[in-house]
Amino acid sequence: MLRSTATLMICIMLIASMGWLSYGQTTGQIDSPRQTTIFLTDPTETEQIQESLTTIYYDTGDTQSFPLDQATQKVKNLTQWLDDLEKQIHALDAKYGISNEKYSKTRKEVIDIMASINTTTNKLAGSLKKILYFQSSLLSDADAIKDIRKDFDQTNDYMQRFTEFIYKTSNEYYSNDGQHIDDIKLFLKSDDNANISEQLANTAMVESVMNNMNTLADKLKEEEKKVITRIKQSNTTRVTLRRLIDDYNDRLSNLEEQKDFLTNYLKFFANEGNTQAISLEFPWLFDTKPELLASIKSIAEQIAQASYDNTSFDVAKKLEELANTEAFATRDEKAAPLSRPAYPIVSINKYFNDPNNEKDFKTSYPGIEIAVPQWTPLYAMNEWLVYEIKNKDGIGISWIAIIDKSWAIIFYLYPNTIAIKEWDIVRRGQFIGYSGGEPGTKGAWFASWGPNLTLLILKDATFVDPLAYLDLSVIQDRSNLPSSYQFEYLQSKYNLPRDGYTVKPFAGNSIAERRQNFLNTYAKVPYNQEALWVKASEWTNIDTDLGICIAFAESTLGNHLSTSNNIGNVGNNDRGDRVSYAAPFIGARLIYTTLNNAYLGQYNIILDYNGYGNPDGKNYATSKYNWQNNVRNCLTQIKWYHVPDDYPVRVGPRPSANEQLVTANDPITQK
Repeated sequence: MLRSTATLMICIMLIASMGWLSYGQTTGQIDSPRQTTIFLTDPTETEQIQESLTTIYYDTGDTQSFPLDQATQKVKNLTQWLDDLEKQIHALDAKYGISNEKYSKTRKEVIDIMASINTTTNKLAGSLKKILYFQSSLLSDADAIKDIRKDFDQTNDYMQRFTEFIYKTSNEYYSNDGQHIDDIKLFLKSDDNANISEQLANTAMVESVMNNMNTLADKLKEEEKKVITRIKQSNTTRVTLRRLIDDYNDRLSNLEEQKDFLTNYLKFFANEGNTQAISLEFPWLFDTKPELLASIKSIAEQIAQASYDNTSFDVAKKLEELANTEAFATRDEKAAPLSRPAYPIVSINKYFNDPNNEKDFKTSYPGIEIAVPQWTPLYAMNEWLVYEIKNKDGIGISWIAIIDKSWAIIFYLYPNTIAIKEWDIVRRGQFIGYSGGEPGTKGAWFASWGPNLTLLILKDATFVDPLAYLDLSVIQDRSNLPSSYQFEYLQSKYNLPRDGYTVKPFAGNSIAERRQNFLNTYAKVPYNQEALWVKASEWTNIDTDLGICIAFAESTLGNHLSTSNNIGNVGNNDRGDRVSYAAPFIGARLIYTTLNNAYLGQYNIILDYNGYGNPDGKNYATSKYNWQNNVRNCLTQIKWYHVPDDYPVRVGPRPSANEQLVTANDPITQK
């Protein structure tokens, strides 16, 4: 019993003597590559991987540099500005009175926006308190991890010393089986006969030491668990803090935009000499719905009649280029003519021909109004020519007018940010901007009631129902779906690949929770931590979950690596080339940067990236079906809605290679 325990301790000593590996390294036997994982729609069992300090990922990214004092001052400034603006309103009331129609209408909209700003400002103050709390928690975690690691290292040192002593004592005279004294060893030690009896008498002492060794081993294990628990806590806190900071910055940007708009616009009314300017700008701010539709129909009629005199480019030449522009990937023939303009589509506020909107438009509703939050990424639904962009940076309602290959004219209304320009040829799934609609912000001003994407489609200068071109199964909330659409909804649903609508999403109240549950089920340590993937996707504008799902399709999230730390098989190919990386973070990061490189950066949807959808192009994966199937279904499980084959890979504009370098010390090199 003594010798077997000592042998176990020898193994511990040998491991310890090599030094504890830094986080991010992977040890153990590497299995053969398996790119075509069998996707489980309802997994009940998964291999349990032992976590240790050699595998745990510790996110040490900087979140303390957030200028909390400056942020607090900005909130105070907004509050003071609201007080000053209220005084301006009272002064203008005395000047114009309520009889001035233009001022009266402006005043009402300003008061509504001020109330919204006040509510959001209070929320910002609450967000700053949370940010301060989480920053303090991270500092506390860092100190605790440092202290526990120190205790861990001391205990590990003691174990090495004890093990060396036991190894020496136990092997001086005993045979390899540890059951009896070896005569040859005894003979070789005969020149030191005076010490033999003393050494042999130490067995009782060794047993006592072994008891202490067992205690130390238990303590070492306990301290390792403490470090792992605290590191996981720190990683989660850091991800939460980043999200809080991003949310704060988004809200603040929105408020600053509203502040600047209201400040500048009220100056028109404060200055007697701006009467003419008010008359010029006023229509663009309120642009009544009938006037808006008249402007849109006029553009559609110009296109239908091929009257391009007012354009700044050769439309005929660009239309010829559009006609020759082929999609990279071949879509399913059952797919809807147009892909989705935004993800997800939770609900639709207004439907085509809705009679309840005749008061605003003097006609039934001419399109659909999709409920999306402010700054939701917007995508091209097909190969298109960008014909006209209205008020991209100016005052008034903004829109994007696009000519489809089928000669339909599509309008996106109220975009806050537009990432394309007139005469561009855009492709299906390409990022084209961010949605808007929040009153008082760019693209919406006073014309929109709240965040949304209004979509209009015209054929032969006549408004048609956009849902006739879209997949209705994407609508998550169908509680207000008119009965006339019920059949189309079922038809769209059952046109999906069968495994597409039978995939069971993971449990969780948010994408972050479902993402972590997915990783807990499938991923090998350290790839099972959300913090690693959030950090790996930073600055790439590639959907974080897409990288996770590619890693799932390529190596079952690290369970079947073909080369060390290459979880996405980046650089491994059908020719037999094999590439290893120094740490798991690098392997994960390279999935995202590779999707933006010179070869693959031109693609926009997951169907473009593999041999199933794009057999003749440069691929990330040559798999004819399994890769596409696994990535799509993985995304569906995390997103909580059906992800189609033409799901877009980016959540923002494609960055340059330099923009993807997170810091000067980022281990990722340009690809």
